[in-house]
Amino acid sequence: MPGRSRLVGIGTLLTIGLVAPRFASACTCGYYASPCQGYRAEVVFAGEVVSVDEIGGEFQMRLRVLRAYKGLDASTVDVWSDARSSCGVKLDVGGRYVIYTSKGRMTLHACGGYGQHLAPGEPLPDLPPVPGSVYGRVTRYDSERIRRFRPMDPIPSVLLWLDLPTGRVSSTSDAWGRFRFDNVPTGEYPIGVDAGPLLAPWIPDKVTMTAERGCEDASVVLHPSGRLTGRLVSTTGQPVQGQQLRVLDAPRCEKRATSTRRTTTRAS
Repeated sequence: MPGRSRLVGIGTLLTIGLVAPRFASACTCGYYASPCQGYRAEVVFAGEVVSVDEIGGEFQMRLRVLRAYKGLDASTVDVWSDARSSCGVKLDVGGRYVIYTSKGRMTLHACGGYGQHLAPGEPLPDLPPVPGSVYGRVTRYDSERIRRFRPMDPIPSVLLWLDLPTGRVSSTSDAWGRFRFDNVPTGEYPIGVDAGPLLAPWIPDKVTMTAERGCEDASVVLHPSGRLTGRLVSTTGQPVQGQQLRVLDAPRCEKRATSTRRTTTRAS
């Protein structure tokens, strides 16, 4: 998708800041609600969801307006989404969101109107975006959250940098995983990441700043960089070949087995 840099893995199109679609089956065109991309919408506001009702195959979501940024003059608004579509969106009651949508009958859709979920305690964003800036968020790869179309956990205190013509500039992700670079000239710049020895970028990428877009988006997705090695033997001490092994998420082992990595034993 033009206009944003992504460090993501396969199957993460509907992650990183998206509101959660009601159904997670066929919709594949999801959109990351970012300051640079999103502020081009006709209506931009931050709101808290006070009620969600299903009426005639649609979700009617009423929000209390916390801050109106663009195209809105109201204290409460109704936002609609298709309850029967795989790309329909259902907001959580009590949740806070930054909504990017159109005037008139405001709608949300994973491929049209969209929003960014704000974590508890996360401050409202400063909008409009500043020209020449790069906005981004560092998150932890989580296949279960991706499967359920839920935002991934943010990672704070990650050091990031860009090597600009004037020298290296750095930024550190905050408590909500957010980072920002200012005064970035036009050009292409790889994103440097230092998250310590246990985490590494899923797919290294770069920021492409153009004069037409004015600002850029960057999403850094990290995954464990460690490796497990060992030898599988039978009860008689003989090596076992061709047996599939799974590494489980330890906190969930008692409830249900959640596979995070797979491998197959070989002769040794």
